[in-house]
Amino acid sequence: MHPAARFALQAGAQLARSRTARTLLLAALIVWLAVSLVMTLIPLVLAAGLLQLQPAGSNGGCGPITIGGGGSVAGVTSQQARTAETIWAVTRAVGLSEQAAVIAIATAIQESSLGADPTMTRPNSDGDAGVFQQRVLPGWYGTLDQVLDVGYATRTFLLGHTVTGDQVAAARAAGVTPAGPVGYIIPGLVQIPGWQQLSLTQAAQAVQRSAFPDAYARHEQTALALVATFTTGTPTAALCAGSAGALMCPPSGLAAEQGLTSDAVRVVRCAHQHFPQITSIGGVGDRPSNVDDDHQTGRAVDVMIPTWDTPAGQLLGDQVADWAKTNAATLGVKYVIWQARIWSVARQTEGWRPCSARSCYAGPDPTLSHLDHVHISVYGNTAGTPTPAGGSAELVSPLAGAYVPTAGFGQCGSSWVACHTGQDLAAPVGTPIRAVLAGTVTTAGWAGAYGNLVVIDHGRGLTTWYAHQDHLTVTVGQRVTAGETVGSVGFTGNVKPVGPAGAHLHFEVRIDGSPVDPVPWLAARGVTL
Repeated sequence: MHPAARFALQAGAQLARSRTARTLLLAALIVWLAVSLVMTLIPLVLAAGLLQLQPAGSNGGCGPITIGGGGSVAGVTSQQARTAETIWAVTRAVGLSEQAAVIAIATAIQESSLGADPTMTRPNSDGDAGVFQQRVLPGWYGTLDQVLDVGYATRTFLLGHTVTGDQVAAARAAGVTPAGPVGYIIPGLVQIPGWQQLSLTQAAQAVQRSAFPDAYARHEQTALALVATFTTGTPTAALCAGSAGALMCPPSGLAAEQGLTSDAVRVVRCAHQHFPQITSIGGVGDRPSNVDDDHQTGRAVDVMIPTWDTPAGQLLGDQVADWAKTNAATLGVKYVIWQARIWSVARQTEGWRPCSARSCYAGPDPTLSHLDHVHISVYGNTAGTPTPAGGSAELVSPLAGAYVPTAGFGQCGSSWVACHTGQDLAAPVGTPIRAVLAGTVTTAGWAGAYGNLVVIDHGRGLTTWYAHQDHLTVTVGQRVTAGETVGSVGFTGNVKPVGPAGAHLHFEVRIDGSPVDPVPWLAARGVTL
């Protein structure tokens, strides 16, 4: 018996002969019952991992959460954490990045709740089993025992699986169609072209080919937190990315948080906290935008303004827009659009500017015209850090000399296999071509229809492409600054007619691997083509 309970009983026995004593005895019994209950429940709660201990000063769920005496992440059991840690360890062992680990862990959460789904131990109607739901039919990924091994399953998810002769023979004997002929590689992550530039959902779906292709993104924050835990030894929530100067706000409970990058989640949560009268916020989804695809990639938020067409609504919208502008660094904001005006980090010295039709999409609907909401685009995962890639005021035109814009983005015709993915700028052969932003050269050489091509990675999913060059002046791996010459205008690759009249730069901007219209993208950042 606990000492406190024993003392209460002894005191009660000594005083039981009087009415007052009986009253005190009753009180002592209540104390004893309460103490006994607490002392009984605490070990049970700790054993079940239900008591989460956050350190003093933790904010927005960003402090370490200790469960059962070890580092973990809220909502993840110790067994799930062990499965995730195995996936992370295998990813490191095969030489892939933390990005690959995040993709793999998020996929395993969706497919099997990190192994917690009891049905994953037996093949489903399609013959799929294991943490990644890999097919165990003859001629596919392997045996049931193999795919139930988390290490084997992870290597297969990452590196793919080569169909062997024995597997093909077993498939034929069983009357099953194998995944492919002998030597066929069932694609893993590394077989997906440009997987590093794809969003998590795109990369996971390319491997899994799920009936629910959009489901993976909702698990990105948990996967990021887990990888941060395994990498640093400190359980750090995804929204703790960036420096200590980032704004921290509690979860909003809004569906808009799903699929967003860390900065965008931060905007949703802090807007919800600072402006409780805001009840509707938009996040991921298709928009008829010719600015860029921030909404599609989880890098934009629409804060809907109630009664936007009244003086009170206008005032509220002004307050939200100015709040986003004032806190741009601590929120990770790239630019803000409200009431046909735009403010951007790249041109912040100019303040609010009129919004042209090409830099802010327009239409008869107040939503399409950015009249009933404040649009806030973010960099992705930069809050509290110095000016992020793509946010520097030092952004220049890709050509140093005179040029004439010709074929535009999205133009279709016999000149292209598909519609045009960039902006053509006609200029004399030899005109210097410049990097529009600082970055690292990832491609420098012949690229088929692109001719001599330079691709520059600016970080956080942003790349720029410079095609049809006459001569290249950079090499792969080289760091370049904004305005640095990377080559010269030519007419190599798919250029017609051949000759001086056909010389031009084909310039592309890609975000997470998808081309966007370079003209409005540059215009929103202060550069006019």
